[in-house]
Amino acid sequence: STFDELSLSHHSYSSHISRGNSSSSSIRDNSDLLAAYDNAIKSFCPNILLNEINTSSVSVRCTYFTGVCMLADISGFTKLSNELGKDGKNGLDELRKATSGFLSKFIYLVYSYGGDVISFAGDALICIFRHENGMAPCESKRKAIECGLKLKEHYTDQLSAHIAITT
Repeated sequence: STFDELSLSHHSYSSHISRGNSSSSSIRDNSDLLAAYDNAIKSFCPNILLNEINTSSVSVRCTYFTGVCMLADISGFTKLSNELGKDGKNGLDELRKATSGFLSKFIYLVYSYGGDVISFAGDALICIFRHENGMAPCESKRKAIECGLKLKEHYTDQLSAHIAITT
């Protein structure tokens, strides 16, 4: 697939292959390495992009779709980072724990409502809810709104969410 070609062209993988030999254990090791690179790369790609890469024979193309875009901004992050940053490494570890758990919940909820996290913009998530064939016209809007309302329910003493939705 095109995704496998992307992984094969990765410099580290190519370097590893050129240092390897052609024995069956090396091929198995290379196969394991390829799978590891695939998973690592895929973890940074939105599902919509992965689907296009895996189903397209064209290397570069534009895809248009209808749907809903949602911006989920974490409010309180700057204040919290300034406060915890004063505590040095321990403060930074606490900040990582606080925001990682918060973002993990956000990402989980977006995917559970059928959305896709396209990108991060600072401490905000940019998400889409794609209108699929056979779906009622308002279904992607309903999913995005329900997800946004659920995201607003997740807050801590320091962190909360501001949600913007557009079609």
